[in-house]
Amino acid sequence: MDVSDLERRYGTLPKSIETEVNAVWEQLSKQSEHVISAKALANFDVDPDMTMLYGKTHRGLIVTLKPTYVVSKEDTWIPTNLHQVRALFESGSYQHVDELADTNCSVGIYDVHKTNAIGEFEKDSYTIVDTHLKDQAIAEREAWNGKRVSEVYSTAKRDETLKYAKDLAKPFGVDKMLRADFTNVLYRGSKSYHFYNNAFKDTAMVLVSPLAGYKLVEAQDHPADLMGTDLVDVKALSAETQRRLYEKVHWAGCELVNTFVMRKSYSDITASHRMRQASFSDTPIHQLMDPETILKLTPSAEHIPDSFMVHEHFYKNRLDIPITPGVAIKLMGLRDVYKILNPEFYSNKQLTLPRDIVQSLINLE
Repeated sequence: MDVSDLERRYGTLPKSIETEVNAVWEQLSKQSEHVISAKALANFDVDPDMTMLYGKTHRGLIVTLKPTYVVSKEDTWIPTNLHQVRALFESGSYQHVDELADTNCSVGIYDVHKTNAIGEFEKDSYTIVDTHLKDQAIAEREAWNGKRVSEVYSTAKRDETLKYAKDLAKPFGVDKMLRADFTNVLYRGSKSYHFYNNAFKDTAMVLVSPLAGYKLVEAQDHPADLMGTDLVDVKALSAETQRRLYEKVHWAGCELVNTFVMRKSYSDITASHRMRQASFSDTPIHQLMDPETILKLTPSAEHIPDSFMVHEHFYKNRLDIPITPGVAIKLMGLRDVYKILNPEFYSNKQLTLPRDIVQSLINLE
């Protein structure tokens, strides 16, 4: 496995990254006679959102295979958002979009700022659609299992995805597409196949971060995004910054937490196409998140704009926290500080339980 790009980013590879690199290479080595090469790019890592939704998913790889390589569900370097397209359109007028896939998708208005001949600031506006075919892409990934890469290769889904992207852009009033870049795709060479996972072959629109925007990068075999694992600490932002944040983003549903939107870049590269207003995937992983992350990503009630549709309990500063054994144990430690336990069963620092509940407790041992 070529890890030279990772070494340039990190110097010495973090243990967690080294572990995941080895895991991918171990899987590929099971069919070593059918593998030509593999390269981990600077953005290589486990995709946390995709992993929670669909199982272990790696990102940031270029894998070159012989036609005889057989795909399996253990190939975590082939994600479910196959044929992801990033389409750039001239101008556009923003509209909310709710029908996006669960994660890694967006549609919005992005501005390019420049200075004219007399030193005045100007901006050009663009519509960018970043999407895949939702359930169709997931079904296709499952259909690849048990087949040779030569059997699964096709450009048909790429064409369908681009058509879908154009349909998403239509309500924005656009009529001229300037470019369309694909990632998570399989390319065919003369005697081999190349899978680009969150990577581009050549010049393309690279996602700096969902909140920052995109940059047109002229390079070969480079990352399709600069997404790290750190998240914006929403609760630490000023009241005015929180207000502006929620006024320029939108996603379906009534949840305040969105890990995809709040993911920060690992790079200091500045976006050329800066996000003005956009709709994003809702990333429904709240039931799987820890309380610390949920609190970090949730603004207090007084900072939620009226225009942002959320559950009523958020306005009472109440958060949805998954019930896990760890959370339950910690809550028990707070039982005498807050009225967490039913007073019918708990009083004077003692549980008074019906016989059937006591029997059920014994049966669990």
